[in-house]
Amino acid sequence: MSSDKQASVPLAYQQHPAYEISLVDIVKVLLRRKKLVLGITAIAVCIGLLNAFTQQRVYLVETILLPPSFENIQPLNVLISSNVNSSNVFVSFTGNINSRKLKKEFFDKFKLLETLSPESTRVLTDKQKNDYFESFSESLSIEPDKESNGMRVTLEGIHQDKIGLWLDSLVVTANQETTNQLVKNLEADINSKINSFKINISSKRSIYKQRRQDELGRLQEAYQIAKELGIRDHLFVPIVDDSFTRAVSAELNSISKSLSNEHNLSTYMKGTKVIQAEINALKNRKSDDIHINGLRDLQEQLTRLESIKIEKDKLQTVTVDKKAVVNIEPIRPKRKLIVIFSLIIGGLLGIFSVFILEFIDYFKRQIDRIDVA
Repeated sequence: MSSDKQASVPLAYQQHPAYEISLVDIVKVLLRRKKLVLGITAIAVCIGLLNAFTQQRVYLVETILLPPSFENIQPLNVLISSNVNSSNVFVSFTGNINSRKLKKEFFDKFKLLETLSPESTRVLTDKQKNDYFESFSESLSIEPDKESNGMRVTLEGIHQDKIGLWLDSLVVTANQETTNQLVKNLEADINSKINSFKINISSKRSIYKQRRQDELGRLQEAYQIAKELGIRDHLFVPIVDDSFTRAVSAELNSISKSLSNEHNLSTYMKGTKVIQAEINALKNRKSDDIHINGLRDLQEQLTRLESIKIEKDKLQTVTVDKKAVVNIEPIRPKRKLIVIFSLIIGGLLGIFSVFILEFIDYFKRQIDRIDVA
């Protein structure tokens, strides 16, 4: 009776004295159901092959970017106050190439939607268009490159013949955007200084014109005084070193201090002839510029600022250390790995299926024995 009970148990699950499963019995079971194992494995491998060869192949391009050289940013250092260096410029470039705004402008400018979408762009909704852009944005990776102390930019895509051109064009677009921003800021700084100098020059001219009118008024007042006193020619006191001359000089100084306008005292003593000549000169003066202190220096600086021309075509905000080159082998799908993984998974599923069937057969036999009994 015990021998019949033992025979009804599958070989793979019979207990041995050492309470171990016999590998020989397991192998026998697997060999007995090898068609099932091979069938399931074959199905898994076929699914893996189908998946591997039907998936679109994804390629990767990368470029290495470095800060610009000193020569490439020299056009920005046209002002003494300019503090432009390659690090600051590269930070601006990095910010632009990372910006969503620039990516969207690039996406629209190069009409990437027409290439990425299998359908006509006319039938796409705004959400679908945005999804394509988001997919493109996610496929673009920008991160520091430790080896070169620069930046590594990579782009993934299924269009092997286009993604390299796209990535190079994106770098060019970011360079142009950064260049335009830096030049715009520099031009704004120059224009601000130009306006400041113009205001300063205009102010000096206006103030001097008012002073000339003031001087003309004083001369006219002095002319009236000289005319009433009958002083036609220049009146002066001969310099004689005696007590009388010193007394006269002291008296004149006393009179000068007592007058409200000390300048008129020395002016009307010139006589009406000289004063009239000075009045005529002031009235007939065509330009005050030669009499304004510091005006020519301001004009010189203004002329220099207005003559500045930024050589925009010589300006580069980034150095391309490695241009975008498409990898020969696609990064996805990994066909060999998929097949190997499918083979392993298929084999394991086959073996697991054999064990399940053995258990089912065992329980069926147990139920049949109970029914017979």
